[in-house]
Amino acid sequence: MQANVAPPFIPALKAMLSGKVEIKSDGAIRSAVVEGKPLGEFVKTWSQGDEGKHYVSATQNSGSGAQGARQQQNAAAKTMKRADYDASLASDPAAARAFFKDGGQLVD
Repeated sequence: MQANVAPPFIPALKAMLSGKVEIKSDGAIRSAVVEGKPLGEFVKTWSQGDEGKHYVSATQNSGSGAQGARQQQNAAAKTMKRADYDASLASDPAAARAFFKDGGQLVD
């Protein structure tokens, strides 16, 4: 699929969107439309939104010199002051722990 939907999710995606698809005909030409957009355009837009992004396969990075997703992030986004981390730990423990999993470091 052009939207790069992960293969295991394609049946779920079809089930989720099948009720929204309309078949429009213009004489002998028929096309699938969702919310006024051609099906391919809708799926591409949907896959980049909040709901669809979870169904898209991640870009594969491998080999010598591969940058990977973490290298492309802003370096400032990977650091946090300890006081800020402690505050985020109190308000959202899961997000605070994910900070380290995503390569974050504490600075004083």
